[in-house]
Amino acid sequence: MLRKFRAIHGAKTVQFFLGIFCLLLLCIDILANNWELIDYVGNARRFMTPLLDAETVDDIDANFVFPTNMSPNNISRVGRFMVDSTLTAVKMRDSSTYFLSMGNFLIQDATNDICGTLAKVYPVNATTTIGSVVRLGVVIDGITYIRGDTLSRVFGSTSTPATTAGSNDSTLTAMGYIPGRVNADMRLTPPLVLANASGVTMLPMYRFAARAFCTGCTPIVELGLDTCAIAYSFNDTTKHLTIHSSQATYGQTHALGMIFQREWLTMFSLYVRFACVVLVVGMHAVSQRTVQWPDTNTITWRMWLVNLVSPAQYLQPCHAFDLSDICFNSDVYVVLYVIAVLADENIAMLYSRVLNTWHEHSGADIWIALRLMAMNARWLWLNCFILKGLKWGIHFVSRTQYTGDNKIVGWCTFSSVSYIYLGMILLFFRNDFIEYGNADNVMLTSTTQNIDAIGVELFSSWYVRAVPSFMCAIFVNLVVLLALDHILHWRWWAALAKNSLGRQLAFNSTSILADVVGVWGDQLNYKGTVLTTKARALCTFRWFLATHLIRFGLAEHPNVARDMVACRVATNKVAVAPSKRKSSHESSSGQRVPRIENTSTKDTSAPRRSTLTDAMVTDPETQRANIPASASVDMLVFLQDRQGHLHLVDSDKRAIHGVNMEVKILHNATVTLG
Repeated sequence: MLRKFRAIHGAKTVQFFLGIFCLLLLCIDILANNWELIDYVGNARRFMTPLLDAETVDDIDANFVFPTNMSPNNISRVGRFMVDSTLTAVKMRDSSTYFLSMGNFLIQDATNDICGTLAKVYPVNATTTIGSVVRLGVVIDGITYIRGDTLSRVFGSTSTPATTAGSNDSTLTAMGYIPGRVNADMRLTPPLVLANASGVTMLPMYRFAARAFCTGCTPIVELGLDTCAIAYSFNDTTKHLTIHSSQATYGQTHALGMIFQREWLTMFSLYVRFACVVLVVGMHAVSQRTVQWPDTNTITWRMWLVNLVSPAQYLQPCHAFDLSDICFNSDVYVVLYVIAVLADENIAMLYSRVLNTWHEHSGADIWIALRLMAMNARWLWLNCFILKGLKWGIHFVSRTQYTGDNKIVGWCTFSSVSYIYLGMILLFFRNDFIEYGNADNVMLTSTTQNIDAIGVELFSSWYVRAVPSFMCAIFVNLVVLLALDHILHWRWWAALAKNSLGRQLAFNSTSILADVVGVWGDQLNYKGTVLTTKARALCTFRWFLATHLIRFGLAEHPNVARDMVACRVATNKVAVAPSKRKSSHESSSGQRVPRIENTSTKDTSAPRRSTLTDAMVTDPETQRANIPASASVDMLVFLQDRQGHLHLVDSDKRAIHGVNMEVKILHNATVTLG
């Protein structure tokens, strides 16, 4: 028994710390991944320096020296458009654009060394000579072609040969590659003094890597700043400046930033997330109080909105829910947070991918790792939304009349929030999942073929094409977690299905959690499972079920009422029958009443949170109690009518009203649910 208690306590401790970690990620996401706040700080504006005095693309061409066919005026029209979009964002510097700083990343090896692009031959003008100053620039534009996705790479054949460098569009298309991204990568440097005919020097390099995921779409721009060690030579006769080598200094850092277009969806997401914070604070405050038991189930939509965060309450304290139960199980909160996540995903997905790419090869950085985890953990609410939608959809297409009959609906419910937390493991590898699916890619540059007539479709682009595979992975992940939960705790689920409150959670609502406050056990002469819980907790639970979950309106099976009546009759017969053995329990009429095993705990002042382990259903030590024998007869059933209205009835089918519950609340009494 001691080992069982330690196991239960250990599981609750792990669940508590997982909840704290998830709450920490949520706070980090709201503060550290807040685009408005990052833009307001303004650290990314230092990347604008090379373009501050340029008004047009022609000014860039005139102010910098570019290699042949690698200047803004010699690239494709799409590439010129993307360079012009970058320049426009820098010139405007208004509320239409986000300038986001992403931090500094250690350069440890060639993976994060991007200085090699400067190693080109630069034709300078006729007036340039030894001692002159030149500013270098390189623009490389093209279209990234991608073949396959994550699922095809995992389950398909890898024997198909990859393409070779320099292949044109027709060759790539014949090999199964499709256009997935438009690129225009521009590098600009500060002035370089040609002190000698040749030399080695350190030269800063700015990067403006514009990327678009459909032809003509507004690009996002990756910003960068490195210091490169270059070896150059200058031929004063041919007027050619040759950069023989360009390499970053290992041990130094790469400064990273991004430019995004500010859209109404992003602002909308910020407001919705703020509303979610207010909502969860209000709901958690209500969950710590006792909500009044209403005598009517008919409310207007205005009353429903008020009841979400401010129902009629008693002053008596109550602990019916944990914060995690509210965040992951409330339909209202889950839907609102999913809306906020999806509205912001057009920035978050790109931002996290770039951040992850540089972080992977730059050494350990706990802060960056936590920021990435926080962005990926957003999709945890998408997991909950998918599971709730799946549960509702299965109920909608079924013809079940009684709660508990549709076993598939019951399988769409977790026994503990711990299994929801386990779903984060896959989400933490979201960026790696997408990168693996797009690993077979090649870029067709404008110097190889004219790319103006090649279009990139949104649904074939870098990220959108990865969504089906990732959604399949999420679905499989949910199925595995649900199967693991229901197989490991099959006795737990079998006992839960025999209780009316458990059936409301698992079979008769969109709840994806079946963990409730109380003590579970068996009742003499009753075929089902009984739950002993505080009346205060039951009142608050009813508020949550009535306002934050969709109820299916399935009636209880007639056998439930018959079992309750049979239990009451059998118990009453036993209670009045004379006993031939001595008992320490004697009624006032002189008749001896046998000891009846019931389900409350020895400490009835604070019902503990149910873990619903298999041991608690079968272990008689867990079922021992001190509730009087007469209380075992007062068994109630928690049910819904066809309209989804909630009722609490006794074995005579009499409804329990608010005045009855108020007495129990004031006396901190328990109720027994069959």
